[in-house]
Amino acid sequence: MLQLRHLHTSIPAKLPSPTVTTGKPSSLQTLSMVAPESCKKDVLAKVCHLKKLSIRGQMAAFLESRGGISNLEELKSLEHLKLLNDVLYMNKTVQLPSAFFRLVRTVKKLTLANTRFAWSEAEKLAQLESLEVLKLKENAFMGGTWKPEVGGFSKLRVLWIERAELETWEASNLNYPILRNLVLVSCDKLDAVPVELADIPNLREMKLENTIKAVKSAKDILELKKSQKIIFKLSIFPPESESKATHRASGFRSGVMCMMLRHFMFSVVPSPDKIVPIKKTCLPLELLFFSSF
Repeated sequence: MLQLRHLHTSIPAKLPSPTVTTGKPSSLQTLSMVAPESCKKDVLAKVCHLKKLSIRGQMAAFLESRGGISNLEELKSLEHLKLLNDVLYMNKTVQLPSAFFRLVRTVKKLTLANTRFAWSEAEKLAQLESLEVLKLKENAFMGGTWKPEVGGFSKLRVLWIERAELETWEASNLNYPILRNLVLVSCDKLDAVPVELADIPNLREMKLENTIKAVKSAKDILELKKSQKIIFKLSIFPPESESKATHRASGFRSGVMCMMLRHFMFSVVPSPDKIVPIKKTCLPLELLFFSSF
């Protein structure tokens, strides 16, 4: 087993402590995924050459425990780190400890999912000088506003934000000086992509998926890139024509439902004097078919 390089599991694995603490360390380079309680000092010391680590479980306890996050100091070659917070453990606010950035200073790719940090905590990630890829998924950060400070994320090339409650994002080329790819997925509350990002020379590609409100600003960035004679790829899903067609169809269905409802209500009332005035409103489809009259 000393020659095993990559270990992947579909559920968080719970690893036992090594029976022998001395001898040659393991050749393991990938460990995905493990439970936080498996990240013991003696376990990580045995896999000190690890480059990729995925941890899933109760992040609050792991990040606050001296026997948890602090044990990552055993991993001197760690490049990819994933922290996936289990939905079952959401009754406590999670914060990034200051030691986190010292312990993972070699990390080039960081993925956070469902950790529900405040957006103010995101500023701390800018301290990771080696960070090139940052993926924030499933409400990794909570809140409506992100205004990063100038001078961080000096090596960040890829920024991925998925399923966030973000509404206002204030940023410029000074916040992500060499950013190349930006991906926004299901950020349906985001009003706009900062147009100032067009001033990032290296920005070459942007993808918006189910982030309808920010489409106009993304197109503005595309036009600015064209004026700078810079090759830039913008992908939008669903396509704008499809989105408008869906919106029109939805409006048509709502109108039909309202007409059906009014016809039905007047047809079941025996005489005009018993008609109860109602507001002109469109009831949900579920209410129309499943309510009792």
